[in-house]
Amino acid sequence: MNTVPNLTVMRDVRVATPHAEPAIKVLSAEKIYSNGTGALLPVNLTIHQGEFVTLLGPSGCGKSTLLKTVAGLTEPSDGKLVLWRRESRESAQVPLSFVFQEATLMPWSTVQNNVRLPLDLAGVPRAEANTHVAEALELVGLGKFAGVLPRELSGGMQMRVSIARGLVTRPKLLLMDDDPLALRRPSPRAGLAQQGATASLSSPV
Repeated sequence: MNTVPNLTVMRDVRVATPHAEPAIKVLSAEKIYSNGTGALLPVNLTIHQGEFVTLLGPSGCGKSTLLKTVAGLTEPSDGKLVLWRRESRESAQVPLSFVFQEATLMPWSTVQNNVRLPLDLAGVPRAEANTHVAEALELVGLGKFAGVLPRELSGGMQMRVSIARGLVTRPKLLLMDDDPLALRRPSPRAGLAQQGATASLSSPV
């Protein structure tokens, strides 16, 4: 019989928003593949608007699976997901960003251009987009690095560029797979709360 290690949830009370509405409700969601492999044991979780939540546990406990379920990249085998009191992503229409484990930056392009990419694809005017890029880079502590190439940055700084790219669209929900060292300081977390974003983040132990 396949067993899945336990998954633990931690909440950052420094950026908690009192009396905030529930943003995400995971109700007995689990993931079992067709070969019987369990990727996620039944989990119940409520995350409120403006909360910063960390998912902790060893490899294989379901951190990434839960994040991908919330993001709509995979469907649960059982249970359900409620986003902003809506039981389908289509009706909720929640703008979200997903930051993957790798930075996945364009090596030939500047930090500014990498962060601006989602706005360029959305057709946002260049001047407006550059303003949003500057704000996102300041939020992750990279305001002075807009004109440099990714190869000139450390691995941690490259991950912060990836996080800025996730923030630049001002999502209601920011999902980060693996705990980037770049976001373990309180100032970006406070900034997320100021934007009204709900951030859910997985971290290996």
